[in-house]
Amino acid sequence: MRGCVLITRAEPGHQDTRERLHQIGFSCISAPMLTYEKTQHRFANIDRITHLLFTSANGVKAFSQISDRRNLPAYCVGPATSAAAQQAGFSQIINADGDARDLIACVKTNVEVTGAHLCHIANEAAAGQVKQALQEAGYRVSFAPLYRMRAAKSLPEPALSALKGSVPLHILVHSAKGAEALKALLGEINLRPHMLIGISDKALKPLKARAFAARYIAARPNETELVAALQRAESRL
Repeated sequence: MRGCVLITRAEPGHQDTRERLHQIGFSCISAPMLTYEKTQHRFANIDRITHLLFTSANGVKAFSQISDRRNLPAYCVGPATSAAAQQAGFSQIINADGDARDLIACVKTNVEVTGAHLCHIANEAAAGQVKQALQEAGYRVSFAPLYRMRAAKSLPEPALSALKGSVPLHILVHSAKGAEALKALLGEINLRPHMLIGISDKALKPLKARAFAARYIAARPNETELVAALQRAESRL
């Protein structure tokens, strides 16, 4: 058995990560830092939308809960979001295979400005960079905040015990918002024995001031590369 991993990823996806890590020999502790919650937002102009932009699997989930439209092109930020769109039944899925900047570039490459009405489906706390960048490029863009993510109010007891212990723990971070929620719950716990593994540099920024044994960042912001970064961390113990 390999080392122990603290999984902070929210659902949907948390259980998938846990099962994937079990299959390659890691023991896992579940500590989702965010919980999905629908908003009351409703589309006023859904019939005018020509393309959907998704920056998370939760965005796909939220859209699928309020609309049965599956014939619109679904531009997805990466593999996990694309898989969610496929599972939801979308017929046209374009995978940008990266982050928000890659999604923006993908849209600019593949979608004509004339006649396009894009809609970004996202967390209500989204920064708005996708909409702004595409509007500056001449696109008509709507933003639909269909869900929010609530921060956890406490750490599960197994997670708290492992964090307070001296045995090295791999802390897996999938998003900046998850890292912010974790930071708020860590208090004065000594994190120097543990390793921090993030899906991107941006995801780890909220924990920048905390001292860890080491930090590892995925080569690309997706689950496969995050697991590869975890395996690099494990090999150096």
